[in-house]
Amino acid sequence: MTNDIGFGKRQKIQPIAAPIPVPQAPQYTGPDRRAGARRKMLKGCKIIFNNHFSVFDGVIVNISETGARIKATNPAYVANEFLLTTVFGNQQYTCNVMWRDKEFIGVQFDTM
Repeated sequence: MTNDIGFGKRQKIQPIAAPIPVPQAPQYTGPDRRAGARRKMLKGCKIIFNNHFSVFDGVIVNISETGARIKATNPAYVANEFLLTTVFGNQQYTCNVMWRDKEFIGVQFDTM
């Protein structure tokens, strides 16, 4: 008696010939245009604008003498010019946004 339905039968599974490549994000390989070397840092900060009526929380990811990279919850709503303070208020910077993406902001410090 044969089992035509297939219950209880073991079948050989053919191995996949090659693994499927995982796409990776492109890495920027051009020249570094920063004026100063960046130091890695994870320090909480406040992004203040609109005459101190708007305050966003953020994290300084890296910083140099001329600028910083800041992780913010929604960078699209941050003004192009703002005051950046560390969480404990030790340092304050007037910043101009140079670039932004979905979670980070690149800023240049205003040198008045």
